[in-house]
Amino acid sequence: MFFDQLDIGHRYVLIVGSRLLAAGLTVRAPPSERRQRVEDRHQWQQDVDLYVGRADPALPGTPLAIDVKSRGLQFTGPTDFPYPTVFVDTVSGWDAKRPAPSAVVIVSQQTGAMIVVRGARRGAWRKILTFDRQRRIHDTW
Repeated sequence: MFFDQLDIGHRYVLIVGSRLLAAGLTVRAPPSERRQRVEDRHQWQQDVDLYVGRADPALPGTPLAIDVKSRGLQFTGPTDFPYPTVFVDTVSGWDAKRPAPSAVVIVSQQTGAMIVVRGARRGAWRKILTFDRQRRIHDTW
């Protein structure tokens, strides 16, 4: 089940990247490598899904790191997201990312809708210790 979720996640990274390209942004997806075991997840925790910048060379700037998370939830936007909060990453995974993501795009696997959680708001995020049913691990999110 874990590997199925990894494959689904990689597809949604491409979907988000395509949408950003269509919006006129430059997008680079770093090469990804499939883990052999869920226990090896820490070797990839620093990885970022996408680097996004401006397509117009007259508007310079450093590309922004973007993470993508797809969820099997029904929503069409932030107003009907079914929970008051959203898990963006484990604390250790987020802290290991270099650079830290500027945003996390949460995608509904049911509707294709996307919401954005800004990394700049991290100070307002809550941390919670819970059990991840997909990976079968306890961690702080």
